[in-house]
Amino acid sequence: MSRRLGPAVALLMACALMSPVAPVFAAPVAEAPPGVPSTWVRKAPGGWVYWVPTKKWTDKHSKCGLDISSPTGTMLVGLGGGPLPVPMDTKQALGAIVDAYRAEGLTGVSVTKEYPVEEEAGAQTQSFLVKGTRAPAGMQAMPVTAMISVRVSSTPAGNGIEASVVLAPTKDWRKQAKTLGTILKNVTQLETDCLVSAD
Repeated sequence: MSRRLGPAVALLMACALMSPVAPVFAAPVAEAPPGVPSTWVRKAPGGWVYWVPTKKWTDKHSKCGLDISSPTGTMLVGLGGGPLPVPMDTKQALGAIVDAYRAEGLTGVSVTKEYPVEEEAGAQTQSFLVKGTRAPAGMQAMPVTAMISVRVSSTPAGNGIEASVVLAPTKDWRKQAKTLGTILKNVTQLETDCLVSAD
């Protein structure tokens, strides 16, 4: 999701799409993990490993953020994170993520469903189903639906934010949510701890 964190249904579907917020840190995988179709393509740009349906899917990435785009540019999977100068709550974090995606043509965002806040020591996580309008580069504006999950933390070591976003045209949301969720769940970040040192 670059430095600015952006180029990031049923309750059961929402939970399946959005747990975990952050990428899994692990060794690179050579073969498709369980749940990923064997026909999918492995990509490994700059410290990330992920799987997509075809080689025509593209990405923008930094050490601390990744935005994966469908061949048409109408669907997105994004995740990333970094330190914050001040603490935020989950609603403020959602606002920051939506602001970051304005550069990607996202406007008129409204929350249609808020999922419960999950609390743990020094951190809060919350998911939001949102609707808005998006004009991908060179295309007319279209209604879109997105699931945005944010995790904010505040510890003696500092404040941080992590987020994940899956977005598709509203007319295709139900059909594409599982594919986008599979991409998100199988992203691996290899090295950087972005909450300590963002890029």
